[in-house]
Amino acid sequence: MDLIDPRFFILFTFLLCSLMSFLIGTSFGTVGTMGVICMTIARALSLNPLWIGGAVLSGIYFGDRCSPMSSSALLVSELTKTDIYGNIGRMFKTAAVPFALTCLLYLLPQSAGGAMDAAQASLQLFRQNFRLPLVVILPAVLILALALFRMNVKIAMLASIAVGAAVCLFAQGMTVPALLRCLIFGYSTGNAKLSALMGGGGLISMARAGAIVMISSSYFGIFNKTNLMDGVNRVVEKLSAHVPPFGTTLITSVFTSMISCNQTLAVMLTYQLNKAEIPDRERLAITLENTVIVAAPLIPWNIAAAMPLTIIEVPAACLLFAFYLYLIPLWNFTAELIRSKRAARAPSA
Repeated sequence: MDLIDPRFFILFTFLLCSLMSFLIGTSFGTVGTMGVICMTIARALSLNPLWIGGAVLSGIYFGDRCSPMSSSALLVSELTKTDIYGNIGRMFKTAAVPFALTCLLYLLPQSAGGAMDAAQASLQLFRQNFRLPLVVILPAVLILALALFRMNVKIAMLASIAVGAAVCLFAQGMTVPALLRCLIFGYSTGNAKLSALMGGGGLISMARAGAIVMISSSYFGIFNKTNLMDGVNRVVEKLSAHVPPFGTTLITSVFTSMISCNQTLAVMLTYQLNKAEIPDRERLAITLENTVIVAAPLIPWNIAAAMPLTIIEVPAACLLFAFYLYLIPLWNFTAELIRSKRAARAPSA
């Protein structure tokens, strides 16, 4: 908090949300913690909520797209039968320019400065309710270290959970029954301000998300084994005759994100409709990551957009300022068009 310059708070919001979403791999978890904190501070500084909302959305889907902890990254990896760490490397490569451009765009609007009283109040709130020795960073460090060594994601997650539980017991002084309640029902506290930032979580909170995944998977199985999608498949085939594979997948992903209303089913349907057009599994995986994963959060009625907007209480217009989400597909579509034109000219040269 001491390092944050209020003049560039929009950029800091994007970077902080990006870092946290990469560490924990969840967009909803990030928007409910770091997103809420940043929006609270922004309102105290009288910053434009549309810019802040866009920066939050860009940041939370940075990690949702490329974190080894991300369920969407795991889903794409499982569907395409590719290595998640190989996919992550390609995700960083194809998003480097959009990330840099997003940072530049978030540098444009500057506030008049001002005291960071809201930030310091949040920091003091944590200091009053938690012990903060250096050891509490171990779960996050462990995730990053195991990811660098390409450890199986499930093992890495379990290891981080185990270390996090040890930190709760020995650094925070939590009792075993309290830890079990926290793991199952989520964190709860009598402090209303702290509860607004940290309350919730636990296995029970994942029931709805789990149900969405199971229902989406059943729809995917029905569509895959019946002729229900044959008409759409024919449209995609005709479209692919005029548009490069990335463009076809991008158009398909917008359509599936609009009708499925959740990111999981949109990913599955987009995969099903485009797997024949992109037979290379690694190319298909990165194409899905650069299209449907970032397209779903741009549809206002899709859960991927509606939930974060509700949590930080900003209007849907802030989607226009979520630059990272549409710079990725635009940049990669442009790159594919250039490659296609060069390939077409190569024989005549």
